[in-house]
Amino acid sequence: CQISLVQLSPQGPLEVSRSIVLSFSMLSPRPTPYGAGWRLSNTEFDLSNSQLTLLSGERFKTEGMPSVGSKMVLKDRKLEDLVVKRENETTLHVIYLDGTIEVLQRTSTSLPYRITSIKFENGEVLTFRYTEGGSLERIINHKQEDLLRLTYASGSLQTADTRVDGGRYARMRFTQSEGLLAGVTAPYDSNGPVGVAAYQFTYRKPFANGMVAIARMQLPMGGAERIAYTENGHQYST
Repeated sequence: CQISLVQLSPQGPLEVSRSIVLSFSMLSPRPTPYGAGWRLSNTEFDLSNSQLTLLSGERFKTEGMPSVGSKMVLKDRKLEDLVVKRENETTLHVIYLDGTIEVLQRTSTSLPYRITSIKFENGEVLTFRYTEGGSLERIINHKQEDLLRLTYASGSLQTADTRVDGGRYARMRFTQSEGLLAGVTAPYDSNGPVGVAAYQFTYRKPFANGMVAIARMQLPMGGAERIAYTENGHQYST
C-alpha cells in the first residue's frame, strides 16, 4: 500500500522525476511518526548493518562504508545504473545514469545517512530539511519555495502540504490511533475546509511475532478491500 505525497522533477525538458511516498510493510512493525509499519521514502545508508535503501524502496547489502573518493560495493545488485561514492568524510553521493545525484549526510549521529539534497543534470538543486527529531519537514526548490511541507504533533505526522500550480498547496491530513495510521484525507486546498477521509485503515491484532497487518482498507470511491491472514505458514523472524 502506498500514498503518494509529491513527485519531484526539474524545470525544463528533462524527463526525470523522484517520488516521495508513504508505504506500508507488515515486515517493519516498528513505531514511526507515520504509524507502525509505515515508512516515508528516502535514500538511506545505515552504518549499523551496511544496508543501502533507495527512494524506490529497493534494499541492498554492501561491503560497508568506502574510503573517501572510493565507490561503495553493492553485494547483490547486478545492474550498473547507479554508483555510490564517498565524496568526503561526511557525504555520500548516489549517482544515477540519468545524471541525478542524491547527496546523503547524517543529520544526527544516531540516524543513517539520508538525502539532504538532490541535484538534477540541469543544475537545479532540491534541499531536504529535517526536524530536530530527524523526521522530514520540508523539501525546498532552488527558488526557496516549499515543494512539500510536513507538520507533526507529539511526534506523529499531521499534515502534508504539496505545492501545485499557481503556488497553491494541496493538503492531506493524517489521523492516528494507538500508534497506527487510521485515516488519510483526499487532497484539499490548504486554505479551504478540511477534506473528507479518502482512505481508512483497520488493522488486525498483531501476529505472535509482532508483525502488524492491515485487515481492511476503505477506498476513496466508497468501496473496501478486506485482507485475511493465517499464521500457519513458514516461521519468520523480524
